[in-house]
Amino acid sequence: QVIIGFMNLFPIKKDIFKAILNGTFNDKYLTNQHIQRNRHQSHYLFLSCVVIRESHRQSPALRLLLHTYSRLYADYPIQWIITDNVTIDGEQFSAKMGMKKIGPSDHHSNIYLAEWPNFLKRIR
Repeated sequence: QVIIGFMNLFPIKKDIFKAILNGTFNDKYLTNQHIQRNRHQSHYLFLSCVVIRESHRQSPALRLLLHTYSRLYADYPIQWIITDNVTIDGEQFSAKMGMKKIGPSDHHSNIYLAEWPNFLKRIR
């Protein structure tokens, strides 16, 4: 078996969401305590990483990952999804998914935000 891709998408606590939104939180400092464990209080998702093997970028691999995660969080009261992009590819992906560029962070990345229902429309 060969791994052709992976994605990190998880619920985060409100204070971490706000810090990412403000551009003041670098996810290299993200810890287990920042993840929202109570599914009934999970209003914010952080998409921190998407990697698809170059040979499979034109395959359905990304769509499969996105669909899998959307089903995983189907019963959560998610309102927002946020990204902190360190690459041009990340920014292009966020824009393609209908996310709005919020602006730069204090650690030389760019923050994007979308309402979760609008993000879901792009993957269905």
